[in-house]
Amino acid sequence: MQKKFFDIIPPKEEVTESLLTEKSDSVTLEPVAVVKEKRHSRFPKALIGVVTIAVLALIVVFFLPNDVEIKVWPVMRDVAFTETVIIDLNTAEVDLENNIIPGQIVNSEKTGSQEFSSTGTAIKESKAEGTITVYNAYSSSSRSLVVSRFVSADGKLFWSTRKITIPGYHYEGGKLIPGEKEVEVIAAEAGPEYNISATTFALPALAGTALYTTIYAKSFSPMMGGYEGKVGQVTQDDLDNAENILAEKLKSENADQLTKSLEEDFMLPSETIINDISNIKSSQLVGAKVDSFNLEAGIKSTGLAFRKSDIDDFVLANINLNIKQDHVIKEGTLEIEYVLEEVDLETGQMIIRLEVSAKSHADIDLETLKKAIIGKSFKETEIFLNSLPEIDRIELNTGLSLKKTIPEDMSKVEVLLGLD
Repeated sequence: MQKKFFDIIPPKEEVTESLLTEKSDSVTLEPVAVVKEKRHSRFPKALIGVVTIAVLALIVVFFLPNDVEIKVWPVMRDVAFTETVIIDLNTAEVDLENNIIPGQIVNSEKTGSQEFSSTGTAIKESKAEGTITVYNAYSSSSRSLVVSRFVSADGKLFWSTRKITIPGYHYEGGKLIPGEKEVEVIAAEAGPEYNISATTFALPALAGTALYTTIYAKSFSPMMGGYEGKVGQVTQDDLDNAENILAEKLKSENADQLTKSLEEDFMLPSETIINDISNIKSSQLVGAKVDSFNLEAGIKSTGLAFRKSDIDDFVLANINLNIKQDHVIKEGTLEIEYVLEEVDLETGQMIIRLEVSAKSHADIDLETLKKAIIGKSFKETEIFLNSLPEIDRIELNTGLSLKKTIPEDMSKVEVLLGLD
């Protein structure tokens, strides 16, 4: 009998179980259980999605216009000129044609002092001084003493400074009370060895008489002031230098005071202030043997102030004559130096030379510039802008755009002026 075969297992399928039963001369194939292998795709759906998004993004970046920012720096030119103006107390209005600016007089007076050190040196000697009490236990009658010598218990000699009369003694309760009188004394020689403590004194002139032990003296406080050594000495240079230093100090303080007293917008250059130093007094004369001295002086300061806005208006009116047409001054570069040429307070006029400096650049019309580059390629834009004589350099920021042209939509283009 003819054998029959049934191909029921597809490729890559496995037979997990089979039962073959023979019946006589034929073979019967029993049903089998089949497990199909799960197949994996070469391009997962997630990856396909990412690729799709990337492609779309590239299309958007390429075809949709992006914002473009262009920054241009203009060529800077130095501007410098000099003008002379008259500050006049007798006018109330600015006269640009005649270079006249109204002024205002301001005053300030003060007195100041300062201590200075002496630079010279000298030998200083001084004698110790003090007070003693002289006693009269000799008689009940008053005793007169001319300027006399007194010797301390340790042998230091002092002189009384004047003639004295010592009252006589008296009794109290049967006790003798000596008469007494205070007298000022000074050492016979200079030096610190005469700065002695409280002690007793005798009168050498009375030695060998009954008066020697009954007329005597005592001190109850130390003698002071004895000195011998080098000390400072005031020189003429000391006084001259002190006067200059004090004068500059007073000028500076008065200038600050004048400035603080000005109304808003008024200015007073220090060079325009006239100062008068007077009443200079020193606590010591040249040759004084002291380590320091005090100097006092008075000052009167007078100046002509003016409004800064008037000067600015005058300068701006003249600066246009000194810059190229269609140029403007760069903000923050205008500097004005004031040089005092002449001042006459009697006529109320002051002449000032103004030395002006600044930087200028072309007054670039950014909207016109923007219209000129619409639709141009980036390369054409760079060549065009760099060819303009009033532009120093440019910076082109194209963002993420892959297109190499300036957008037609003007709202997508921003042109900025670089002044940094």
